Amino acid sequence: MMRYGRGWGGGYYGPGAHHYAGGVLPFILCALAIAAIVVLVVLLVRHYGRHGAVAPAATAPAEATPGIAAAGNPVDILKVRYARGEIDKPEYEEKLQDLSS
Repeated sequence: MMRYGRGWGGGYYGPGAHHYAGGVLPFILCALAIAAIVVLVVLLVRHYGRHGAVAPAATAPAEATPGIAAAGNPVDILKVRYARGEIDKPEYEEKLQDLSS
């Protein structure tokens, strides 16, 4: 005869007491956990994909940038490119010297 109570034979509530919850509840919790992880990954990718990417203006060619096109003067264009970080100081000074001569 099976003894009810503590022990591995039936737990506190007897055999079959956790049968329904033991089959469906873990499945639901697992599905919810997977859904939460997927949502978290999607949100992180959207957030860091937008904020961590290089800005389009930094990768646009000089001719396609409105500020440079409005400048018109080659020296002004050079100054704008240097200010944006498109060229470094030695390159800026070299090009400025070429334009001045």
